[in-house]
Amino acid sequence: GTTAKRIAQFNGTNWQEVGGGTNRTVRALYCKDSNLYVAGTFTHAGTMQASLIAQWGYGLNVGVGELGVRSDELGVYPNPATNKITVETKQVAKASITINNVLGEKVFATNITNIKTEIDISTYPKGVYFVRVLTEKGILNRKIILQ
Repeated sequence: GTTAKRIAQFNGTNWQEVGGGTNRTVRALYCKDSNLYVAGTFTHAGTMQASLIAQWGYGLNVGVGELGVRSDELGVYPNPATNKITVETKQVAKASITINNVLGEKVFATNITNIKTEIDISTYPKGVYFVRVLTEKGILNRKIILQ
């Protein structure tokens, strides 16, 4: 009897919507370290812009791109990539980059020291990766494809 926007959890008694749901189809779910990762054709998770993937942390009902970070504050290119990617941010202070594979495993991490950061990905297996930039204002994620 409870309405949910494409994603729900069972609390042992009832179903309830997770984090405000998504605006389009959910195609994959993955849990790791008390985080729920959701992928699909959606552009919003809850009230936040989510660009095909969202993450909810344990006890948190927010999507990717939360805490006031605008999506135009991060560029990751080229995409698809072959040898290296460039991560470009609008701010440098107290920011870090991590790259996770589709299993949620961290394959790269560094602190940002410049507005543009080049990362050599030529030794990584081909596939999909998720670039996460953590700033003082929040988190922004981008999906990249390594060919």
